[in-house]
Amino acid sequence: MNSTVTLSFAAMTAFAFNSLLCRLALGHNAIDPVSFTSIRLISGAATLIVLSTLIARRQETKAQTPNTSIPLKQSIALGATLFGYALLFSLAYITLDTGTGALILFGTVQFALIIHHRLTGHTLTLLEILGMFVAVSGFILLLLPGQLSHLGWERV
Repeated sequence: MNSTVTLSFAAMTAFAFNSLLCRLALGHNAIDPVSFTSIRLISGAATLIVLSTLIARRQETKAQTPNTSIPLKQSIALGATLFGYALLFSLAYITLDTGTGALILFGTVQFALIIHHRLTGHTLTLLEILGMFVAVSGFILLLLPGQLSHLGWERV
């Protein structure tokens, strides 16, 4: 198995476990969504600070690397966006079914990656277009039974 497949599998597994842990914490009213999101992001930020410090110290012994840090204003905007995203999903965890939430989350992330891919000048492959079609079809199938019941039609 190549490293891309392995890393993709690891990332998707981590996303799935993250969803289960979020649902476990929020589903049993163990903590409210705002506190949960705050603790989650603060602990994530602390972890990133520790990791970046360790990496920076390690790179000091090697050849100088270019400064790739982003401006403070952009960093604050990205942090606020991440907090909004995490808070909205924490709130959604207490009202959405697991499958619905996963479909929306994974679909949204995938579409964001494809949009970024296109904005950076890349063209979509046939496989990516097919993947988008399958994702949109799954979303339509998810919503279709509810829409049919509003029309008075029974699910077959």
